[in-house]
Amino acid sequence: MTKEFRLPPFDLRLAMDTLAARDPQLAPLIKETQEFRIETDGADSPYETLLEAIAHQSISGKAAATIFGRIPSP
Repeated sequence: MTKEFRLPPFDLRLAMDTLAARDPQLAPLIKETQEFRIETDGADSPYETLLEAIAHQSISGKAAATIFGRIPSP
């Protein structure tokens, strides 16, 4: 399956600029970073991508992959 890169479903540049304006210590770091894109297989909604990311951070990647492999796709 082909990987797809999507922008998040909000104005990322506005969010980064707002945070940089409010936090002078983070501002230099924010200005150095690139906008991120979410890598998906094209079938995931942003919600599904978020759930999977949280699960992989909370438990081992192998366990999360097993759990998500058992959940049927809509």
